[in-house]
Amino acid sequence: MKSSTLAVLVAATVVIVGGASYALYQRQQASAVAAQGGPLLPGLLAKVNNAASLAVVGPKQTFTLVKGAGEVWTIAEKDGYPAKGDVVKKAIIGMAELRTVEPRTGNPEMYERLGVGEPGKDPESVGLTLKDAGGATLGAVILGKTKTYDSGGKEGEYYVRVPGQKESWLAAARLQAPGDVLRWIDNNVSRLGRDRVASATIAHPGEPPVRVVPDADKPGEFRLLGIPAGQKLKSSSDPNSTAGGLDYLAFDDVKKADKVDFTKGPMTAVYSTADGLDVTATMVVLDGKTWAKFNAAFDAARAAAFKPKAEEGKDPPAFDAKKVETEAADLNKKFDGWAFQLSDGNAKPLTRKMADLLESETKDEEKKAN
Repeated sequence: MKSSTLAVLVAATVVIVGGASYALYQRQQASAVAAQGGPLLPGLLAKVNNAASLAVVGPKQTFTLVKGAGEVWTIAEKDGYPAKGDVVKKAIIGMAELRTVEPRTGNPEMYERLGVGEPGKDPESVGLTLKDAGGATLGAVILGKTKTYDSGGKEGEYYVRVPGQKESWLAAARLQAPGDVLRWIDNNVSRLGRDRVASATIAHPGEPPVRVVPDADKPGEFRLLGIPAGQKLKSSSDPNSTAGGLDYLAFDDVKKADKVDFTKGPMTAVYSTADGLDVTATMVVLDGKTWAKFNAAFDAARAAAFKPKAEEGKDPPAFDAKKVETEAADLNKKFDGWAFQLSDGNAKPLTRKMADLLESETKDEEKKAN
């Protein structure tokens, strides 16, 4: 074959291959353009009512939300502790409503810049996998960094990628799906403000009890009972913080109460209100962590004797003892069968000893002398 003929064939081949590549590029671009503005997970919105579980893979935690009887969602890895249903539903609907805004990188080496790398390894990504009752996957997405947050009814924008696909996207939706399990549950134990507390008593085996009550001479303040002669408070604020031990008390972990041995030197803290509510915390320290279980009780006699205080020039506010009885019952629904791990800061007011609160009255003089 002549060299000129060969050159012509080579050139033709280049044109054909180049044309095919360009055509493929055009198809890919057309596909990307067509996908923009459409659902990231086509068909998922029609299937959300079939959702039975949502697996979440965060940077440090992996957990599964499971739908049970009465449409109640629970955390499988937390012994079935209830999740916040509105948070779960918002995450599922948010997944289904994800709408592509523009294509981003398809280069795996660039994924971590957007937080759409492999969940569990990429510190910014959260993997979400929604399944039906039969275990079939309804939809899955890797949720990366947030560009803008949803607020005031306006959608947020997020970097996302569908597992198994190279292309990543900037997508829009009202979607919040944290990788921290505590943000899926209501980790509040109690909101018993100290303004309602009539007494708080902390007991340790073999130790004198710590008991604080309102200070009649200082409205809104508390005083410690039983201070021995020659002793004084280290800090005047300690009785107040002890009385507020159940105010906005939250937990760091939760498990079934029968999985915690509460027989090993338990401490108790009993908080009583003038209107008839008693909340008891039973606590143990295991492996350096404080675990507590709680119980609420209603004292009908104390409630019957309760007289609400009236503001100057006004009639006393109405008091309904039934509400306090219902409050105790509602608290027990939350407490029943569960043990809660408290942070050191939250456990401190509930576990104080007299020795923690007192010092010698002569200590200041000894310091000055030295």
